[in-house]
Amino acid sequence: MNTVRNDSMTFNQYTLTEDEIALGYVLGSNNSITFGHNIIDNSIMVYDSQCPNCVNTYNHVSDDYEIIMNQTNGTAYCPHCNRVYDLNNGGIIISGGSDDDRTLVRYHYSYDE
Repeated sequence: MNTVRNDSMTFNQYTLTEDEIALGYVLGSNNSITFGHNIIDNSIMVYDSQCPNCVNTYNHVSDDYEIIMNQTNGTAYCPHCNRVYDLNNGGIIISGGSDDDRTLVRYHYSYDE
C-alpha cells in the first residue's frame, strides 16, 4: 500500500501504525483514509481511501482499489478503474465515471487541539 502516515497531514493520507492496529483501531475500509479541503468553507473533508465503485463491483476491499492522490490539484485517481475524484468537492467523480457511479465514502470526524 502506498499510503503515507503523516500526523501533520502534509501528504493528506493516514495509515494506522502497527501499535494502533494491535489496539484494535479501525481507520477506513482498508485501514486508510484520505483528506481534502472543502472549497466553500475550507473545512477538512475525510474520505475512505478505497475506490467505492471498485469495492462495490468486486465486493471486497483490496490494495488494488487504493486511490492515489494528486496534491497539486486536489484530486484522487483509482488506477484500477481510471475514475478521478475531486477531494475538495465532496469526493465527486470528475472523470472516467458514469451517472450511476458512487462518490467517495465520506467520514465525519472530530479532533482535540
